[in-house]
Amino acid sequence: MNKIWLMFLLLLFIFLGCDDLERDNLLDPKNARGYTDQQILVELFVNDSTGFDYCEQALIALEQISESAEFKNRICVIEYHLDLTSVGFSDPLGLAVCNDRYHQYVPNRNDRGVPDAFFNGLTNRVQGASSMQQIKNHYLEVLNNLTGKKSYFKIEASKNIVGASIEIEAKIARLGNSGKDDVTVQVVLFDDRGLQGQRNVVRNIFPAQSIQRINAGEVRTMQFSGNVGELDNPASVYTLIIIQNQHDVSKPVYQVVKF
Repeated sequence: MNKIWLMFLLLLFIFLGCDDLERDNLLDPKNARGYTDQQILVELFVNDSTGFDYCEQALIALEQISESAEFKNRICVIEYHLDLTSVGFSDPLGLAVCNDRYHQYVPNRNDRGVPDAFFNGLTNRVQGASSMQQIKNHYLEVLNNLTGKKSYFKIEASKNIVGASIEIEAKIARLGNSGKDDVTVQVVLFDDRGLQGQRNVVRNIFPAQSIQRINAGEVRTMQFSGNVGELDNPASVYTLIIIQNQHDVSKPVYQVVKF
């Protein structure tokens, strides 16, 4: 009887003490040492009707980089086509929501110009292009400085498309031993049109949702719903979830996931 009672107490102690045990899984939100690899978000703003091939060169350069063995699973590239009809450059893929995103990044009209690439926010920006190799070298220089970084956010998400409507559920987990203030969660829909220079075309941007503060070990569940936009094949749409700080002057991107 004494042995049975002792065994019961031991099991009870183990059960009650589980939360205090050291956690080895770095993706476990309760692990104070947890982190994940940061994906690099590349946002390229273009217009296909300028009469120059600079935008095309920038798009192809990023496609080649993203398909390379070194960066294939490290970066997410999306292309925002700007609607510049008012100044004589009508892009059939241009969207007002893409203009809005660009104007948030570059509020001063005199500072705008395509192609314009941003890497994990505003701090790393490469505007303009020359030759294919030169612009590719510029992009690689920035990307090499951003690889191997840690992120303290983990994203798990799923989507459900019915007709032209889409519903998205995202779980945002804060890893590590500290919380974070002023977090913005942005959902971007894009598709691969199967053409060179049109592999990651933005088709819709949902209104962002804000998290005033997320504590260490906390997991938030967020819902997004809307229209997939005018697509030839809505079932092939990709979804990008961006965790960013829109209040910081550099608008840093903390993590991104494509699914």
